[in-house]
Amino acid sequence: MTSTVAAAVDAPSPSRERRGLERTNNFNLIRVIAAVVVIFDHSYRLVGQAPPLTGWLGYTDIGTIAVYTFFIMSGHLLTSSWAAHPRIVPFFVKRFMRIMPGLVFALLFGALVVGPLMTTVPLSQYIHDPQTSSYVWQNLILFRAAYNLPGVFGTGHNPFPAVNGSIWTLCYEVTLYCIVPIIGVLMLKRWRVAGAVLLLGFAALPWYRLGLMMPGTWLLYDQMSVFTRYFLVGAVLFAFRDRIPMRRSIALVLLASLVVSLGHPWASWVSYVTLPYEIVFLARLRIPGVAGAFQRRDPSYGIYVLGFPIQQAVISIAGGHIHPLAVFAISVPVTFCCALISWTFIEAPAMRLRSTLAKRRTRAAQSPRPIRLSPAFSHRLMVTAAAGAMAGVIAAMGVWGVQKTSGSQLLSASAATLPPHSGAAAAPKPVLIYLHGLGEPADHPAMPDLLAAAAADGYRVIMTDEGGLTSWGNKAAVAAVAALKAKYSPNRPVTLIGCSMGTLTLLSYLAAAPPGSVSAAVGLLPFSHLPTTEHLDTIIPSGATNPPTVVNIPYQLWWGTKDWHAGTPTITGPQVSYVPMVGEGHDLPIPYNLPAIFRFLDRYRAK
Repeated sequence: MTSTVAAAVDAPSPSRERRGLERTNNFNLIRVIAAVVVIFDHSYRLVGQAPPLTGWLGYTDIGTIAVYTFFIMSGHLLTSSWAAHPRIVPFFVKRFMRIMPGLVFALLFGALVVGPLMTTVPLSQYIHDPQTSSYVWQNLILFRAAYNLPGVFGTGHNPFPAVNGSIWTLCYEVTLYCIVPIIGVLMLKRWRVAGAVLLLGFAALPWYRLGLMMPGTWLLYDQMSVFTRYFLVGAVLFAFRDRIPMRRSIALVLLASLVVSLGHPWASWVSYVTLPYEIVFLARLRIPGVAGAFQRRDPSYGIYVLGFPIQQAVISIAGGHIHPLAVFAISVPVTFCCALISWTFIEAPAMRLRSTLAKRRTRAAQSPRPIRLSPAFSHRLMVTAAAGAMAGVIAAMGVWGVQKTSGSQLLSASAATLPPHSGAAAAPKPVLIYLHGLGEPADHPAMPDLLAAAAADGYRVIMTDEGGLTSWGNKAAVAAVAALKAKYSPNRPVTLIGCSMGTLTLLSYLAAAPPGSVSAAVGLLPFSHLPTTEHLDTIIPSGATNPPTVVNIPYQLWWGTKDWHAGTPTITGPQVSYVPMVGEGHDLPIPYNLPAIFRFLDRYRAK
């Protein structure tokens, strides 16, 4: 999603409209706003709460819409870039030079600044731990993300122990780079109508039917298909820019259509058309005083990849007792400053360097003389390297200052803003912890009604991103649930609902938790028999073991009798019951009966 900056720079057009657009477009501004929205969304998730508007949006949430916005702009602007310079090697060199320097800075910031300041293990042990170096190198590969550092954010203050949970989308972005030349062949030629129909029809296929992950990668078919659709529609809006008018009346009609579709199963399909049009329309809209914002300095990539560790540090310093809005208010200015450092000293010099390399490549092709580095070019290289080191030192000083001067203030202020459990005279609500499954957009159709029903039934709902491709069901996931239990309901049992692979963590927590920790639990589309040969790549590397086969608390499983992923549940126990959904596979929305679920939970809820 980050290379859209480069695309905006690399996409000149001979038309007067395009020349004006390059000077006055709002793409960079929208990208910055989207990155800030991601921070806002994470401010709630990282303290175990649902982001605002989740129930109203239905098919997704505000943070996911912001991520979709990145892919829409990538499809639009990278197609523009290819139209201007249709050469494979320079195209991918530009993409590499745009995405990697900022990523390296973010990873080193996490491993060498945030990690040493926040770890609970001795510094020498932290530095020599293989997990520290693998955090950097494994994430540079992009397709095998590593989220944890030794002793960092795992003490119970942070419900989600990841150091940087934002980088998971980069592998999808890089994968979509590979289809840009195909888009150029099929949609930038005279047969563009047939090409667009072919590509969009290909993307609309139900790719999740092929399995969980693409072979040899950790790319989820479900996520890949969704991102590809937004990416391609963004590309179509560029390829047919002479045929698709950008009018305010059309934008209003499409926006109304999207609002009407919310809450319906087909809302996501409506958004594939409406959301890209709205984004491109707003990006091209000429707004006096706003047009061309962030054209010279674009901190959006830095905001996206640096915001998560900074938010986690704020939550950890506050002891976990902090309101989401306080997390947001503190994290945004700190992240913005670090992002400007990244842009000024790392990203912008790298972009200038790639331009210099491109010019030298052109001169080399014209002349057989050997290339010699000029003094100015050598000086630029030295300045870039020195600036990178200086940026790390400045960032370290900034975070150290936040920790030293604001730690106690953050703790006391945040504890007054949102305590884990109220000391008021009114009895606190029983806590229900929701453990989601693999692929948030797919699970979200189950959530709005569930959250509303839980709130109406008197529960305080806490959400956690306890799972991931390397953590479902293992010790880190169990510790994340235990931290939420200790924080929000230390003296009373909690209620658990797990969806899809979230049931794996649910069962592992039940096996490890002290008796009396959970009053009752419900599994939706349960993966209760894992690991299996089908999912070895997902579960075995995580360190998860086979979940328990016997549960001694009230546990109800809602499962599809034709569920090709999870199969027949294998959990037994004196208070375990199955509710088959006849004829349903691992499809969403889930056809469960919410009143029946909460009638079951209410029999055992903590008094």
